[in-house]
Amino acid sequence: MVILSELNDTVPTVVGVAITTRFDQDLEPISVKLAYKRSGGCKTGLKEPSIALCDWIVPVTANQVTGKSGYVSSVVLKQIIEIVESLG
Repeated sequence: MVILSELNDTVPTVVGVAITTRFDQDLEPISVKLAYKRSGGCKTGLKEPSIALCDWIVPVTANQVTGKSGYVSSVVLKQIIEIVESLG
């Protein structure tokens, strides 16, 4: 999951978008490709082709977040947020 805003004690619930490895080209208008590296070591923590599926919104509370595998760049995060906002 890509969490779209900072999660802290003052914000009890935030939203994220799901990450999936099952996708096709038809999802391009509502998705963002994420960096990966099969051998590991990628900043996202992903080891296979994946997308952030921007119409799959997931509400999250702080106690539901159990760890962090990696992160996306600010450019990718901005793309995701713009798509989510455009979907209304």
